[in-house]
Formats: sequence, structure tokens, C-alpha cells
Amino acid sequence: EAGKAVGVGDYPRAVSLLRGIVKDAGERPVGAKAREVLNGIEQQAAGRLAKARDLETKGATPEAMDELANLMKTFSGTQAAADAAGMLAGLADRPETRENQRVRLGRDLLATARDDFRAGRYHDCLQRCDQLTTAFADRPEARDAANLAADVRDNPDRLAAACEQMNEKTAGMYLALAESWQRRGNMREATACLERVTRLAPGTRLADAAQTRLAAIQGREPASAAGFQRP
Repeated sequence: EAGKAVGVGDYPRAVSLLRGIVKDAGERPVGAKAREVLNGIEQQAAGRLAKARDLETKGATPEAMDELANLMKTFSGTQAAADAAGMLAGLADRPETRENQRVRLGRDLLATARDDFRAGRYHDCLQRCDQLTTAFADRPEARDAANLAADVRDNPDRLAAACEQMNEKTAGMYLALAESWQRRGNMREATACLERVTRLAPGTRLADAAQTRLAAIQGREPASAAGFQRP
């Protein structure tokens, strides 16, 4: 079983099995073989740890942190993984590391906002731009985000699309809320939510689903409950 785990790269399971064999078999041949395989895994993990340390020495701290995180996941249970956890904690606690992570997050968020813009997901684009201008106000990405948001808000067609996308998202939440009320047996609240879905996103699959569920409720509930609308 340990050999199969090694074969598919499931080193955490292999390490666990091999340690058990070494403990139980002692100096018997099977124990010696298990110790040999275990040492091979430890050497692989140690090589990954050495690579992470080399990256950190060269100033590539984010890459070193990624390498350490992968090492901890891939070789969990090894001594190198335990050493990696300590090293990663130390790197993450550095002020310059936190700032580097913040810089990377801002860049990634701006890149995603631009992807949303190109794909016509204008509502998502505006949300990410608002996050950038609020949480990264001191970064150049905030300025770029403000310009990108202006490209949406100053164009009526794009802004109208953003409004429709927002309505669809809201309708989806109301559809989920209707399901929650139905599970509690409150058909009146469920009906109100479903009717709101049909108003928010007419002609969509969400509205079709809401109409289907409304029809099902009306088949079981009194007409007064099925036709209830909030003020």
C-alpha cells in the first residue's frame, strides 16, 4: 500500500504507512526496506526545502513562500515539511512580506477587473474596481481601477448591462431565499421572493424557474397565500 501511494505521489499517506512499518518491524527486512523508502521521500522533501531557501536568499520571497506551501502539502509528515512550516511562518511575519503580498493582491485584483471588462462582466468589474479604490487607495492600481470604472459608468450601454447583471445576481439570491423559506414551510414568504425574482429578471432562466415554483406553490396553497405580495 505504501508503494502504491508513492507511485501516485500520495506522499503523506506513504509516510504514515512507512512510519508504522518501521515502528512495528524494527530491524527485520521489511522494516529496513520501509526505512529506505522513507529516507528517499525525506530526501525529496529536503531538496524542495533547499530550493525554497535558495529562492529566499535570492530575494524571491513570494516564490519561496509558494514553494514552502507546496512542500507542506505534498510532503506532509516529513521533517522537511515541519521545517517548512516554521520557515513559512517566519517569512509571513515580516513587514516587507506583508507589503509584497498586498502589492501582489492589488495587481491580481486589477488584472481580474480588466478581464471582467473585456468579457462584458461590467457589474463584476465595477465591484472589483470599488474594492481597489477603497482597500488600495495608496497604490497605483487604485488610479487604474478608477479609470476603468469610469469607462463603465460613462457609457450608458455598459452601465445598463451592469444594472441587468446586478439584477440577475439579486434575483438569484431571492431564488435561493425562496428555497430556504420553502424548506421551513413558509410558502407566503417563498411566494413573495419568487414574485420578486420575476420582476428583477424577466425573461431569464431565473424567472422561468421562479414561475415554475410559483405554479407548484399555487397548486398546494390557498390563492390568498400564493398571490401575496409585499407592500
